Amino acid sequence: MAFNQSNFPQVPCILGPIGAVASASNAVMNDALVFLASGDAYGIHFCAPFTDTLTDVYLYCNAALVGAPVVIGAVYESNAAAARPANPAVGNIITATNVVQDQWMRFTGLAASLTPGKQYWFIVGNTEALTTAQIQASARIQVSPQGGTFDCFEDRQSTNGGTTMSQLVTTTKALAVFKFEDNGVWGCPYNSSSTYSGGDTTLEKGNRITGIGTDIEVVGAVLGAAASEASAFKIYSSASGPGSATILNLSLSGNEFTSAADLLDFYFDPVVLPAGGTYVMSLTFGSASFGPERWSIPDFDRYADVQSCAYGGLGNYYQVIDNGAGGWTGDTSVVCKIGLLVNPLQSSVVGGGGGTYSPARPPARPAPRARPFSCN
Repeated sequence: MAFNQSNFPQVPCILGPIGAVASASNAVMNDALVFLASGDAYGIHFCAPFTDTLTDVYLYCNAALVGAPVVIGAVYESNAAAARPANPAVGNIITATNVVQDQWMRFTGLAASLTPGKQYWFIVGNTEALTTAQIQASARIQVSPQGGTFDCFEDRQSTNGGTTMSQLVTTTKALAVFKFEDNGVWGCPYNSSSTYSGGDTTLEKGNRITGIGTDIEVVGAVLGAAASEASAFKIYSSASGPGSATILNLSLSGNEFTSAADLLDFYFDPVVLPAGGTYVMSLTFGSASFGPERWSIPDFDRYADVQSCAYGGLGNYYQVIDNGAGGWTGDTSVVCKIGLLVNPLQSSVVGGGGGTYSPARPPARPAPRARPFSCN
């Protein structure tokens, strides 16, 4: 299965998930929703990336639910000012299945035909008034979508059925997975971040990557700020175990990181990673109190569509840790916040989810400082 560059927001010349993710914010939906009329509503504002039919949406529920709330959802076109949804609904109004605490709920059968470049809203809410029900459906994530197609993939809330929409949290983007009929899955299934620490201080921690569809030239890396204590950065051209087929072993002792908000970056002589290979990038820390920052997908095993929306596609880019016995222990639901700064040696990296990633070649080194992602 090819490395899927299409199902997760990207920034040209950076291969890896390095945006900021924090615990999600709750969107309270206690009042009965009447679409575009009254009641609490949660909305995801997005720009259609292609001509296709949106069939399913997955949202994460994080609340101690009272009774069995009935949650409905529908897609609407945006009004002329792109500030709120407008009648009529596009496709079907769907009742969610699996509305369970700490699990993904699913809206399937939406049949919403989308026009590329048009702006839409996905609106959800309860059908009756509840006393203490909340639906967590947002994550504070700052990432730039691929090609600008999801620049407005952000969440809003309303107390009047979506007649007016207000921002949940500044820079908040939706914690959601969208499934399209022909173009696979898009969105962000990661709702929390943490720092891996503990264990033997000599154990390497990083990411395994495979399925890249074109040769790439790696010229540097971008890390989360918690990696400032890292003593070494390595790239292996084999996933058999630490120390096998080392193609880069860079000491970071005394290395002067370039800092930009919560990111660190550094550069090295170019290393070519041929297409189709399996690679591991790892960090070594001098203390068990430090480790790379990580993103994680909750309720990971429930839906294949959510799994497929993992960065790069399921099993193509995920966390590995030295198991102390000559191999790696992996977790496909988690990815470390390590990005590679790359020069493409061919025109594109073809994704397994139907998209094509065409990064622009950066200027000659010294390359510009990496900056935090944004959706503005």
